Amino acid sequence: MALPGAPVRPFSLDEPEQLPPEYRGPASYPVTDDDREEAYATFSRQLLEEQKDVMDPLFLTWTQNLLFLAGLQWWEYDSATGTFRLPNAPKWKERPVRNLILPYFKNIVAKATKNRPVTQCVPGSTDADDIEASQLGDDVLRAKWEELSLSEVMRAAVGWAVTTGNAWLMPYWNTHSGQIQPLTTLVEGMKYDEMGVALGAELVECPCDETGEPLLDEQGNFAIGSEPAYVDIGDVNVKVLSPFQVFVDPDATCESDVTFYLIAEPMTLRRIRQMWPEVINVQAEDVTDFDRFDAMLSGVVAGADTHITAGRLTRDQSVQKGLVLHYYERPTNDHPQGRYWCTAGQSLLEEPGPLPGGIWPPVAHMKEVDVPGRFHGDATMTAMIGPQREYNESTSRIKQHEKLMLVGKWLVPRGSGVKRGQITAKEGEVIEHTPGLAPKMAEIKDLPNGVYQERERTAADVEMIGGFHRISMGSPPPGVKSGRAFLTLQEADDSDLGPFINRVEDTTALVSWLLLQFIQKFYKTERLLRIAGHSRRFIVKSFQGADLDAVVDVIPVAGSAFPWSAVAKQSMMVDLATAVPPLFTDPETGMFDAERFRRLLPVGGMESIGAESDIDTNEALREEEAIEGWDGSPESPLPVPLPWQNHIAHFKQHTRTLRDGSTDTWPPHAREAMIAHWGATQMEVQAIMAAQAAMAQQEAGGEGGDKKKPPGRAGESYDAGQQDLDSERKKLGGDVTEGE
Repeated sequence: MALPGAPVRPFSLDEPEQLPPEYRGPASYPVTDDDREEAYATFSRQLLEEQKDVMDPLFLTWTQNLLFLAGLQWWEYDSATGTFRLPNAPKWKERPVRNLILPYFKNIVAKATKNRPVTQCVPGSTDADDIEASQLGDDVLRAKWEELSLSEVMRAAVGWAVTTGNAWLMPYWNTHSGQIQPLTTLVEGMKYDEMGVALGAELVECPCDETGEPLLDEQGNFAIGSEPAYVDIGDVNVKVLSPFQVFVDPDATCESDVTFYLIAEPMTLRRIRQMWPEVINVQAEDVTDFDRFDAMLSGVVAGADTHITAGRLTRDQSVQKGLVLHYYERPTNDHPQGRYWCTAGQSLLEEPGPLPGGIWPPVAHMKEVDVPGRFHGDATMTAMIGPQREYNESTSRIKQHEKLMLVGKWLVPRGSGVKRGQITAKEGEVIEHTPGLAPKMAEIKDLPNGVYQERERTAADVEMIGGFHRISMGSPPPGVKSGRAFLTLQEADDSDLGPFINRVEDTTALVSWLLLQFIQKFYKTERLLRIAGHSRRFIVKSFQGADLDAVVDVIPVAGSAFPWSAVAKQSMMVDLATAVPPLFTDPETGMFDAERFRRLLPVGGMESIGAESDIDTNEALREEEAIEGWDGSPESPLPVPLPWQNHIAHFKQHTRTLRDGSTDTWPPHAREAMIAHWGATQMEVQAIMAAQAAMAQQEAGGEGGDKKKPPGRAGESYDAGQQDLDSERKKLGGDVTEGE
């Protein structure tokens, strides 16, 4: 939607003479990689100019939205200078800004990013190894969410989407990650004893140079003790691109139609030369024509809103910059792996070649509102500009009238002798006038109620268009006193966010899948994975990218990012626990499972409750990890039940592990040892229950009961556990000695 006075470039296939003289026509595509370096730079630059002309109307709309969000709501577009500026106005003109758009923006961004979107890795098959790889992929994505601070990245992207209707997230392989390690390789060397006698060949780490070749000494032998070259092993990362930076072919109406992406990135010359040191002829250029938002603000009158504009413009103008253009082309028959190159000015920074990692698309597009037949999304904020402008005008008239009421106007008869400026607000002022011609203050009537009602109407229009009401801001409607009714209305108000939340979830899933593809391709060495699990348990795993090859896609969990009310969820959990107690009953003990209820109840700080049970559970999990990694040799120690342990908690956890099937992928000797350890723990539990039963009978005045089969639920649990143990033994086809 073009703003009034926005330049629109005429274009007609039938009448090419209508084109402006400076229009050079479509850029010539470099067909082969043997073309001159300037051909790629010229093509990228001309493609950028063509795309900017097409995008001009959208750029103007987006810039206006940004200005209104920043509170610069009296600015107007000057078609003569191509900038937004504050027009001249009389001194008495009031220009108040009651920014109704800012709370809408904050409310939508807060709700859209309240919950982390949950994703799920899809395995290539139902094979146990593929499923295990998908579970590892889920853990990797959870770890990367925290490591890369993706919650902040998503907030920035959602902010762009709410303001302009479009946001772009770009996962990439960061070769300047700061993760430095020595470059070595395994070579065959000689092993010597203490006397220097050669014992034979062995594999040793040999330092390498920058190219990865092993270092040699003067005799041509491997220089084992030399200093190796240090390299950055790289890592994945995600950055947010503004909608002013990303360009696609204008024929595209949806993501599947896109044949290329052109990404423009202003960058200081210092950084360009640091990243591409072999390129020395990159010259500084004016990037304000590219960064259209700053270009619009460059026409600001000196001194106006310097806290928003002046500091950044001064900094940008004082630092020499260049415009780096990244060209990505989708895979075709001619280029099955796609095509990519990078230019700056007339220099080719990166030679034409396949897409980085062979990954398409290179970016993920997040839209707020879909527009049928148009590639770019629309922003609800655009429709709010009109009533917001009307609201400011109404407020301006009201303030001017209030000021007039306070200051007043004077009626001075001709010939009274009172001149302009003689009547002031000074106390005790003496005004000389001709008798019979005394000045008097004019009677100014109050504004009619319709003026105030009109302002309220425009405020209501802003709320209606934005889809947020006072209930969204925490203010209940008149007559609503019930907390449940308040939450129901608030949730209904949030339902308008459903489509946008779905897009946030879909975009998160696509970004996660692109990240996982980079990890699959570039994690050639062992990396550590650190995540915090349930029950205060921290998980550390070692993995490579090849371990994730069985993951074929990442899908979103629908509704995971919807801003459900925490109070409503708490109320629902308490109601369920009261109405249907079996849902939270531990089948092993028949008692209320407080640990499970604590995990499901969305209350911050609840992790401190039940810390003791967490300690016992974590201890049992460590035992299971030790058993899973047991090499099978009798010399390697296996965990055994110890007197100070909570055997009942251990027995519950071990039973849970054997039942959920997680031991099915263990080595047979480790699984057999796990069943034996479970049996030994069961014997301890049996002894505890027998002792408790005997003590209870003694207190009741009876004789000791059957110690092997405690009465009541304890005996039932024991019998069930014994049956499980016997069943597991039969599955393994062998005998396991109890307590082994």
